[in-house]
Amino acid sequence: MFSKYQYALLFKTDVSPLEDFVDDKQWHTGHMKHQQKADDIASVIEALAFNDGYYFAVGFGAGGCKTALCKGQICQFLDSGRCRFPLRSRPSMEGVGIDVFRLVTEVGWDIYPIAHKYVEPDSVKCAISVGIVFIT
Repeated sequence: MFSKYQYALLFKTDVSPLEDFVDDKQWHTGHMKHQQKADDIASVIEALAFNDGYYFAVGFGAGGCKTALCKGQICQFLDSGRCRFPLRSRPSMEGVGIDVFRLVTEVGWDIYPIAHKYVEPDSVKCAISVGIVFIT
């Protein structure tokens, strides 16, 4: 699929505070907030590209749509075949085969795997949320 696209716009947002990704108590809500921001950015870029005549633009935010859109509820599509957000949902970059860690390091950005348990926030050098939009 990706061979059909000529351009890709990769973007990142810094995660602040770091506790949003490493604190076990606030991880879920913090993670949702940053994932939603990346999804919103991808959606806006995708819409702008579409409005400029790039009708097959497709964007991916950080993580799958269930966390950001359904806020942790059961995925209605998997349950009934009808998505709550059919025009906003999209799979994760990893879900379509993109090696996000490799891609981000190849463009020269720092990225670190972060577990949300047993991690001291002071040990995390930086945290980012990443998205990408492909444009024909």
